[in-house]
Amino acid sequence: MNRSKGCGLRVLFLLLLVFSSSGQSEASPTKNSELKTVQLELRKTDQAIADISKKIRHTRDQIRDKNKNLKNEQSNKQSALKDLNIQESAIAQQARMAFLLSRQHQLKLVLNQEDPATVSRAAAYHDYLYRHRKDSLSQIESKLQGIETLLGKIHDEKEQLEKYHSDLRFQQKEMETKKREQEALIKSLRTALLDVNTNRSHMESTSAELESVAQNTSSQSVKTNGMRFAKLKGKLAWPAKGRVINRYGIRRPPGDLRWKGSFIHASPGTEVKAIAEGKIVFSDWLNGYGFLVIIDHGSDYMSLYAHNQTILAQSGQNVLKGDVIATVGNSGGQLKPGLYFEIRANGKPQNPKNWVAARKFM
Repeated sequence: MNRSKGCGLRVLFLLLLVFSSSGQSEASPTKNSELKTVQLELRKTDQAIADISKKIRHTRDQIRDKNKNLKNEQSNKQSALKDLNIQESAIAQQARMAFLLSRQHQLKLVLNQEDPATVSRAAAYHDYLYRHRKDSLSQIESKLQGIETLLGKIHDEKEQLEKYHSDLRFQQKEMETKKREQEALIKSLRTALLDVNTNRSHMESTSAELESVAQNTSSQSVKTNGMRFAKLKGKLAWPAKGRVINRYGIRRPPGDLRWKGSFIHASPGTEVKAIAEGKIVFSDWLNGYGFLVIIDHGSDYMSLYAHNQTILAQSGQNVLKGDVIATVGNSGGQLKPGLYFEIRANGKPQNPKNWVAARKFM
């Protein structure tokens, strides 16, 4: 009797454990709701940062171009001043020669040492010198006007350059504000993910979203040029300069999911480049991965680039090896800036280390 009671108690204890664990395997509706709210706000902030980042990139391009223009205008000014000095020296020398010849001619006339033919030739020569000096003076006047125009252009270029610098300072302040907002949201996200079940559920759902996107894009894959990509195995370069951490195959606690790619620690704004020619089939924000770009390389070969700060290429766009497609960031709730990178064949993740030459960067 006691023995049967003991067995009954053990069975009851095991049933309680089963029901208890099944009740804990899913995140509570409240926590899921909080997580979705944070993710929604994080997406808005990531988008704001991406927009500001594009503005900053554009403004820096304008500053670079304006500096180049300014340098050219200043070089033109220096050349014009040099030409002006040469012409001024030449006309001064001509004036001296004309003065000396004129005195000699007058002296000879007084002494009556020249015949009429010689006097006529001297007069013609003086006339030539006069006309030449007049032309030279016209050229100097034109050169002075040109220099005046160049000085006006330089002044305008400097004013425009200062405006661009002012715009850049304002945009950088905007970026700092949005970055603080992003940091606060990432902290809220990490706090919500401290709950083991919420974290597990979050990883499973984001991984499933990525798989869904990858499968959808794979079904649209171009069936040509794939063999060309296959021949690049072991010869490719990492898509961004930074410190590569090969996480492929490593377990992602608290669940049983494993990393399917590599992570490259890099500074924000570092250019992300296409590892090979292909067509962009996805360029958007995705939960857990932030701004994501997927390139189809043909015959079901794809490369994925996640956590970007800004996407610089759009879906449907054809790209070549080395084309800049994005910039490094920490979108999607990533704590530190960097690039998550995958290579897939027939929808299955490959170890990037087997495809990329060691220490070779784009």
